[in-house]
Amino acid sequence: MCENIAHMTPVSGSVSVTSRFWRDTVMGCFRCDGCGALNIAVAKGRPGNQDPLEWLASRSTVEWLPQIPPEPPEHEFPDVPRTIADAAAEAYACREVADACRAAVLLARSVVEATAKDKGIANGTLLAKIDAMSDMIRPHVRDGAHQVRLFGNDMAHGDFVGDISPEDADLVLTLMSEVLDDVYQSPARVKRAQEARARRQQPAQVPEANLSLLLNMMTQQSLTNLSRQSARTDPTTEVDADTKGSGP
Repeated sequence: MCENIAHMTPVSGSVSVTSRFWRDTVMGCFRCDGCGALNIAVAKGRPGNQDPLEWLASRSTVEWLPQIPPEPPEHEFPDVPRTIADAAAEAYACREVADACRAAVLLARSVVEATAKDKGIANGTLLAKIDAMSDMIRPHVRDGAHQVRLFGNDMAHGDFVGDISPEDADLVLTLMSEVLDDVYQSPARVKRAQEARARRQQPAQVPEANLSLLLNMMTQQSLTNLSRQSARTDPTTEVDADTKGSGP
């Protein structure tokens, strides 16, 4: 399917009607004028004496088959180093796009080890590396990281005794994500919250250009007020009430 909006032409003789007591289910084949692919339209109702394929083509709402599969969710790790984040997203893609559960588990194990190395823990086995991250991850997340390690070990060492089920792969990926959250993303969120609060506590800063304009306006207003006050108190500006309007 081209996934574009296009006119659909009915394919003659390709209609099926399944009758029920209250309504019929009508199915017909249509060809996309854009890409030429065949699609099936399904609608429920009563064609009556009308040709079922013409009735189906006249319907404003039909169900099209096959359905376009939904896009897999995007897994982003914005606060994780790019190389590690890309590997984590690839692990999810292995599971959700290719349904490659073994590859997903093996890559999740590599992500956990890469995280330890990124934090300067480069020596020893992965078991030792995970234990050395105890000051960065909570105890239950550390235990989850060990489960990722154990699942991944079977794949890394060729111990394909049993299949990895989709449920097992999903669980391993979730545990991998929790490690990334404790090490990178949760501390980054806390830091952003602290910075936001610090900005709220700072006094509002008036831009220099606005401050200069404000000072000029205040100066002009002060000069105007002084001029008015001077005019009210200057004796030369007063007119004697007794002589006002009298002649020589």
